[in-house]
Amino acid sequence: KLYLDNNVIVKIENLDHLVNLEWLDLSFNNIEHISGLDKLTNLANLSLFENKIETIDNMDALVGSLQVFSIGKNRISELDQVKVLRKFPHLQAVTFAGNKMCENADYRAYVLSHLRHLRFLDYRLVDEAEVAQAESDGALQEKLQEIRLAEQQEEEEREAQRKLTDRTALLTNAHMAVLDNFWAKMDTATEEFTSKVAVVEQLADLHTKHKAKFESKMEEFIQTNLSAVQVKAKELQEFKEAAHAMKLENNAEAITHIAEFNARAKKVQKLFTSNTRYAPQQDQEKDEALVELRAANETLFDQLMQLEILQVDQFIAAIDAFEANYSSMHNTTLEAISGTFNGARTLAAAWVEEAHELANERHEDFVTHNLNDSEDVADDLKAVLNDKEGMTTAIDSAQEARITFLDSTEDALAKAEKAAFNGVMDELRKGEHSRNRERIHEISNLVHNINKEMMDKLDSSMDADDN
Repeated sequence: KLYLDNNVIVKIENLDHLVNLEWLDLSFNNIEHISGLDKLTNLANLSLFENKIETIDNMDALVGSLQVFSIGKNRISELDQVKVLRKFPHLQAVTFAGNKMCENADYRAYVLSHLRHLRFLDYRLVDEAEVAQAESDGALQEKLQEIRLAEQQEEEEREAQRKLTDRTALLTNAHMAVLDNFWAKMDTATEEFTSKVAVVEQLADLHTKHKAKFESKMEEFIQTNLSAVQVKAKELQEFKEAAHAMKLENNAEAITHIAEFNARAKKVQKLFTSNTRYAPQQDQEKDEALVELRAANETLFDQLMQLEILQVDQFIAAIDAFEANYSSMHNTTLEAISGTFNGARTLAAAWVEEAHELANERHEDFVTHNLNDSEDVADDLKAVLNDKEGMTTAIDSAQEARITFLDSTEDALAKAEKAAFNGVMDELRKGEHSRNRERIHEISNLVHNINKEMMDKLDSSMDADDN
């Protein structure tokens, strides 16, 4: 909770760091505009009572959390301001009392009909009968219906946009970003030419027919490749889990060897710290124990390095096997890309053939029936049908642009797939190389630094005893 009431505050600010704030009291200040709440996504109770606010806005960050809202005794004059709060699904209590809009005879009925979920309005409990009566008002009901229709349309637009955003993200994650809005991009690439003959109804219909064919072919590839991406992701995850299990097994064996050495070292250390009366043979016993411990340390080094060599061999073999399988799936995707775009080029060839045929038919019909003087034919259509060579050139130019677009899109798609494949394999191989270098450093540090330092200290302690 944060109480900032009676502080002569003019502007709401410096609250961004209070992301977990649930209760904020800004009553009895001089605030004119609602602002500075963008980071308070957990705010459940907000009081702006007795300020100088005229409009309810800049509260979108609170939509999912706000339950109690007090904005009484401000300068809100229009009942329409209430509509802003319709999008707050958890709002249960609101205080407007003291604003000019409350003087409107329809005030309470308007609020209750627009904010159907309220339990308290201006400190009074709302009952169902009162809400039902408010909603039965014909004039209010008509306005409310308009609002509901507008909200429904807005929600449909937001949902459509969410789907587009989700699809874009899906394609991007699957390395198919170039296929997002595929037809629109190809249409843009050929627009300069197809627009010239679009006034010919038959050519416009042909354009629409081929749009459906192109989109169907691309969607078929997208869905197939999305499934392939999931299979590849599962394969990669399973490999990483197997590699991790292999690493744990190797570590367990290494830990066993280290534990054996540490147990031996502990016995030697105990010999050196023994408080028994000194005897000449103790020096020899210590010397022999230290020599054996140093030999055990070198043996430990050999054991750990042998384990690491074995693990490297296992990892490389596993990565090679994974690459062979992953490469097969990768090549299947490349073949699918090639096949899809060969099919698209076949569709493009069919389009240009049909377009030329239709253009010739329309031109011949135009000339044969002397339609140049007909008032039933639009001037822009006459201009196109009169110019047979112009139609032919436009169709051929559109086809050339379409093929160029298809080629560049195929190249980009194949390039993205290859980059994704190489990225996965580089990550695995570089990761194994880094792991190997780190492990060798750990082994060397343990044997040649930590263990050696411990044994050198024991040796020094024995020299000190001799002196």
